[in-house]
Amino acid sequence: MNSAEIVVSIEDLLQEILIRVPIKPLSRFQLVSKHWHSLISNPRFCCRVRSNPAAVGIFYPPSQKYRVTEQNGHEYRYIPFGPNPNRPQKIDFTQNPYGIQFYPSCNGLLLCRTYPGYRGEPRFYVYNPTTNKFSAFPKPGGNVKEIGYMHLVFDPSKSHHYKVVCIKVVSMEKKLCQVEVYSSETRGPWVKCGGPFKADVDIANGVYWSGAIHWLKHLYGGSVIRESLYFNPDDLHHLLAGPQIMPTPPTHHRDYRCFDYYFGESCNHLHYIPMVSENTHTHFTVYEMRADYSEWFVKYRVEGYKIMDACWDNLKPEDSFHFYNFRILTMVRGDKEEDTFLIFKYDRKITKYNLVSGAFETIYEFEEYTPNDRDILFEYIESICRV
Repeated sequence: MNSAEIVVSIEDLLQEILIRVPIKPLSRFQLVSKHWHSLISNPRFCCRVRSNPAAVGIFYPPSQKYRVTEQNGHEYRYIPFGPNPNRPQKIDFTQNPYGIQFYPSCNGLLLCRTYPGYRGEPRFYVYNPTTNKFSAFPKPGGNVKEIGYMHLVFDPSKSHHYKVVCIKVVSMEKKLCQVEVYSSETRGPWVKCGGPFKADVDIANGVYWSGAIHWLKHLYGGSVIRESLYFNPDDLHHLLAGPQIMPTPPTHHRDYRCFDYYFGESCNHLHYIPMVSENTHTHFTVYEMRADYSEWFVKYRVEGYKIMDACWDNLKPEDSFHFYNFRILTMVRGDKEEDTFLIFKYDRKITKYNLVSGAFETIYEFEEYTPNDRDILFEYIESICRV
């Protein structure tokens, strides 16, 4: 073996070792030498690092609207799911006194916009809380007030580039929306996809899975007919025609009361969890979408009394349990089936509930009661990807 072959073999061995190192120390290893920094920051290497990692915690900002200001940015609550000493850095990169609005995270990256203040213009960023790095991108064309919601599309196992999907509300009365897409690869202008479409769904509850953003129409009460949509910015048909219809989650008998409690993704699995009340019996069913979009199937079923047992130590003897005060924050798939768990909030406590064993533990307790606002948290997934 000549010297060149030896160098190549050592390089390959080093990469095989480094891709097995946890994300946080791997990020620090970039300081070892210029060579290690070049290797670890290389987009091709980043794509080899474990794809579809699980969330290790959640951010619970101090306000009700994802708003973190320069004054309170260091006060947001980071709640780890396990014994994780690697706390993300405080969010203060914009130095904007009016605050920041955050959108749901996607595989370790966050999408955010600054509040403009009087007569100002908002700025838009993609931010990596693990590395504390950020990148600005241009605002969508037209009136900023038309922006209904924005979503990040990012899969580091396929590409180090990301896309931003903007849903504009062109007619509130007719529920008409328009999709526009920005790509970090081209750094070009926003591209309009198809024409206006009727969005009888919750556009603020979009979930990234399998390359696409998915939306449900929220269900409260009895069985209704509702639509579900998804949009893949890498699919030519979607780019030309706009969002497409996907299989509707299962409905239930009209005599039953059904409420949506969770719609989300973990480790490349799309989940939907309704609560169904049948007379005096209540249960939660965890549905999962098949990879080919053929159907939703039952993955887990949790009896309501087990949830009540997990919450019971939160209650005083004179209290009664109310599901309207209960919220599923997220669901996390483990490396092993028996490591899959729910994170839910009831009253002042956040609880981790194992879906296989039924074991539970309180992982955080608020000093005072906080309302179950649907729009105040985002997941933390460790990532070394560049923005």
